[in-house]
Amino acid sequence: MLAGAVLALLAVGVTVAVVLSSDPGPTGTRQPTFVTSATPPAPMQGTTSAPTLSSTPGSSTSATSTIGPASGAPVGPTMPSRAAPIPEASQTLNVRQFGAKADGKADDTASIEAGVRAAIAQAKALLFPPGTYVMSHAVDIKGKVWLYGQAGAVLREAPSARGVMAQQGRHFSVLGPDVTLQGLTFAPLVIPVDLGIAEQASIYIRDAPRATVLNCVFDGSAGIFVIGPAAVDGRIVGNTLRAGPGVVYSYAGASRTYVAHNVVDGSRSNAMSGTGNADTPNTEVVIENNLITNAGRMGIEDWSHCVGTVIRNNRISKRLIRFEGVVGV
Repeated sequence: MLAGAVLALLAVGVTVAVVLSSDPGPTGTRQPTFVTSATPPAPMQGTTSAPTLSSTPGSSTSATSTIGPASGAPVGPTMPSRAAPIPEASQTLNVRQFGAKADGKADDTASIEAGVRAAIAQAKALLFPPGTYVMSHAVDIKGKVWLYGQAGAVLREAPSARGVMAQQGRHFSVLGPDVTLQGLTFAPLVIPVDLGIAEQASIYIRDAPRATVLNCVFDGSAGIFVIGPAAVDGRIVGNTLRAGPGVVYSYAGASRTYVAHNVVDGSRSNAMSGTGNADTPNTEVVIENNLITNAGRMGIEDWSHCVGTVIRNNRISKRLIRFEGVVGV
């Protein structure tokens, strides 16, 4: 195959592992290693007997022992435990303390903003009890904080939404380090966002190291977007995304993102994708144990200056995996 060509790989009911090595090939492009198996991957998030992720860097336990990177390939960041943490009551603020109604009618944006600021200042978690929180504009998160949604905590766009919420479907812009968003449900967008609009995301992570999105549900909302060279060591784990733009796990230099145990169904475009550039390549991303169905375009597209990506043990139906710049396959 010629240098700079595109490899498209159809994976239906088969497990696929891919390592994109940082070692240049004979024409200066990356050399992939493919490992395939007819053995189904371990159950995905939300099913029984799911695999356990070890806290040991670069290790995992899976029912499919034949799947994994080639010897010596980069394995990415430390894998988190799948046990969902719960904040201690003494270290938690309640967003309703700041006036949030969660009745599906009142605009709770100002209360959420106040709660986020207070939680950052006091180094505490911010709890969202069950209810529907209406938001009219995106909330910026600029410091270390843990936003924890109890079951039934739903965020909904207001019909009067403005700014990047109306334009790109954004609820939160993560701009500071060590931010965790857990257990929140993002309701379908009220104001439709055109598929061609760039950087649309309910959770937008820009140059923010160690951001975590854990066990959230994006139901017809705008998904997750990770961008910028300072956005390193992020975790996108255990989320469910339906009928939206999916997950952009690394863009313009975002690196070492760990993407695992997510379910993406009916994405409007790529279910998962990463794109770097010559000045800021994406490096050492790990994408494993995800379930992708009915993608609007590619299941996983990892292309243009993505170095050392590991894609393994994912189950993808009906769509393709695409890599750019592959030689000699």
